[in-house]
Amino acid sequence: MNPEDLADLGIAEGDVVEIHSNYDMILGVVEIESDLRRDVLSMAHGFGDAPGHDEDVYRGGSNTGRLTDSTVDFERYTGLPRMSAIPVKVCAHRSSSN
Repeated sequence: MNPEDLADLGIAEGDVVEIHSNYDMILGVVEIESDLRRDVLSMAHGFGDAPGHDEDVYRGGSNTGRLTDSTVDFERYTGLPRMSAIPVKVCAHRSSSN
């Protein structure tokens, strides 16, 4: 994430955040990327575990596929699910131990 966005949200590099879409929420570990535009989140696909195993985000990452609904968000001709430009909101994670 852009460092200015982190400052606005009161989040620091290495913190765990909640990434919310219209369909689900996943956790992510924040890293700073100064070249990233403000209000943009960049995250790798193809990682993560099943729902219920979210708290171990440092070990397995997060499943970005949970942020979309493949029955609604898909490419008309190929059927590929939406994998970019997913509208999300980011906030600090409130773990179950807090």
